[in-house]
Amino acid sequence: MAKKKKKVAVKGPDSVGTKQRPVHTEILVRPIHRGVNDIGSWRSALRLADLGNRTKLYDLFTDLLIDGYLSDAIDKRIDAVTDADLAFTIDGKQVDEMDALMDTPEFESLLREIMLSRF
Repeated sequence: MAKKKKKVAVKGPDSVGTKQRPVHTEILVRPIHRGVNDIGSWRSALRLADLGNRTKLYDLFTDLLIDGYLSDAIDKRIDAVTDADLAFTIDGKQVDEMDALMDTPEFESLLREIMLSRF
């Protein structure tokens, strides 16, 4: 004779006596690794990023931005783009609505983020 399985009632989130488990039980906080960076570490970070682990590549980027010469060069390029006089035209005519939009601080912030994503 086959043994019958017992049915177990599952309580919902509104039921009394249920305890929900957290989605993540551990958060790992660690400092950025600062070491000697060369072509080998860059290539290694790129290979790991291709495999889905971007941590070393982000650490490398953060470490490079500490260099004053590089960060000044990046800021100079970003300022050249955000300070440029841009015009939106259709068939040679300037669109006033777009000019008003491009004169906002939000548009300048958007340009800055686009430029930072390029670097």
